[in-house]
Amino acid sequence: MKNIISLIFIVLFLSCDKYSRKDFSFERMDYEGDEIQINGYFYDKRNADEYEVFYLYRNGVVFGPHIYRQHTSQSDLEENLRSRALTHTEDGTPPDWGIFQVIDDDVILEVWDQIGGGPYPVHRMEGVIQENNTLDFSAINEGVFEFQEFSPKRDSTNQWIE
Repeated sequence: MKNIISLIFIVLFLSCDKYSRKDFSFERMDYEGDEIQINGYFYDKRNADEYEVFYLYRNGVVFGPHIYRQHTSQSDLEENLRSRALTHTEDGTPPDWGIFQVIDDDVILEVWDQIGGGPYPVHRMEGVIQENNTLDFSAINEGVFEFQEFSPKRDSTNQWIE
């Protein structure tokens, strides 16, 4: 009996992957459309010193949304984003990475969330593309994200998205 309990414990321990992730509901595909711009970032100014930001990439990858605190102006935020993009090294965990899809005037983002040390559930955001390159996720209480041209963006290459 002791050997069986030990075996079960070992199997459970070895099967626990601190980077285990839930699957996305669609496959990553290159974004070849022109409904939205991707040469920058989308942001929602949440309050006086907090921005929520995400990047979309031509290869169908999304990074974010991520909240940046203690930035009182957009130029202050961009200085931080530029610094992070230039010093970016491979992230050790999958949160904030995901994929996106554009269907007609709708955009869908699926991104891994971090809850504890894993597994990482998928956070889905569905929004509407507006004429002025604004993405409206207010129907799911995520806010309205405006586009800002920006360079250099952090690289979309990561070990989590193929």
